[in-house]
Amino acid sequence: LSVLPTDIPSTVISIDLSHNSLTKIESSAFSVFSDLEKMDLSHNIIATFQDTALHTVGSTLKWLYASNNRIANINDVPLRMLRHLVYLSLNDNSISYLTPDAFTSFSSTLETLELDSNRLTQIPSGIFSGMRSLKTLRLSNNNLTSIPDFVNLPVPNSLCDLFLENNKINSSQSSLSRLTSLEKLVLYGNQLITIPSFSNAQGNLQELYLQQNKITGIVEADFDKLSLKKLHLGNNRITSLT
Repeated sequence: LSVLPTDIPSTVISIDLSHNSLTKIESSAFSVFSDLEKMDLSHNIIATFQDTALHTVGSTLKWLYASNNRIANINDVPLRMLRHLVYLSLNDNSISYLTPDAFTSFSSTLETLELDSNRLTQIPSGIFSGMRSLKTLRLSNNNLTSIPDFVNLPVPNSLCDLFLENNKINSSQSSLSRLTSLEKLVLYGNQLITIPSFSNAQGNLQELYLQQNKITGIVEADFDKLSLKKLHLGNNRITSLT
């Protein structure tokens, strides 16, 4: 398919258009779907959505899959139309930056945000404002040089799985202490020299992945007050344990 078919029943609540040849989403594409909750547009060649393309489904859509497309600008997806989104996947696109208000319209309902394999170099701290329900954040395979700043993430919050592997993170300074529900932190394949600093807020942290970094040593205080079940430190440059 290179264009959306016009004979889809208006009563559908889930539509799968993945693995086609769609290049853009026209303004009237989903105008007849008043109950649509789930939309899969992954594995197409979509670069843009027209401004009102998601207007009709704005109050009903909960799951949007748009991974493996050609989206370069987050503003080319009219996300502001969506008010109750729970799951957003934009993996494997060409997005190079995010605006602080990119996800504001559904910040209170979003539970999963996937932005793996894009071209991001930094994450604006304001983007996490209001995301009290966010549980999973995927930012792997980008060009980040530091752990995102979670200073605007509400406390308490629900973020339990954070994936940051295969970036260029070289600073262990972070606001991880705000992640009061964090259970899994994946940081392998970066350029860390020291262990990121944790605090009492990480009492729930169970899995920590730090392999394939440049860590040279470990001191007891690095994991103080943590109750880890899985700790991965392979393929580093560790010469001392103190």
